Amino acid sequence: MSVQVATISRVPQILKTIATLKQGEWATFRDVDWDEYEELLAELEGNPGKRVYYNEGVLEIMSVSFAHERRKELLARMVDILAEESEMELIPGGSTTLKLQGLRKGAEPDASFFLRNADLMMGKEDYDLRHDPPPDLVIEVDISHPSHSKFDLYAKLGVPEFWRYDDSRIEVYELVDGEYVERDESPIFSFVSAAELSKFLDDYHDKGQITAIRAFREFVNSRLQTS
Repeated sequence: MSVQVATISRVPQILKTIATLKQGEWATFRDVDWDEYEELLAELEGNPGKRVYYNEGVLEIMSVSFAHERRKELLARMVDILAEESEMELIPGGSTTLKLQGLRKGAEPDASFFLRNADLMMGKEDYDLRHDPPPDLVIEVDISHPSHSKFDLYAKLGVPEFWRYDDSRIEVYELVDGEYVERDESPIFSFVSAAELSKFLDDYHDKGQITAIRAFREFVNSRLQTS
């Protein structure tokens, strides 16, 4: 005679740990099953101050900081301008959860964008990676914690382009044969280099956003005229 043993969810304990995280701090949990990951996502729904990443049983949670959010917002606006000035349609995905149970992987990028696949996302209110395309570009801002562990996540989820900002420079990666290869220029916005994006962010991240955006728009227009 078999005896059914109830599995005790670790989510309440994980939530207690999350509640103690200060801005910019991370917590890692191992041997977390998919159902617990899904339960945790439901519990944290509507909490923009947390990012949740899941990779084959390893759960990472970040509490975002003010400095992190400032850079993320400026980077997202930069992508908006790059798309607008090059007359490319864009659908922002923000930190929408990207997950595939079959791969036991899930991520919440700092920012995501549908560009080449924008037409496939127009009018949609819900997103499901099982049926919808992955974002064409995701951004991760790393100030307090490196995101090298996310290379495998985004590669397996099929994200074609990945920008990583590590508090000193922007690194641009293209997905090639299932792995990320660093590029000097963005594959989508080939008229700007990673070095130019890095310099701009370094020069303007501590200024007002309107001032920064105006300056970046002028820069982009100058590059488009000479490219």
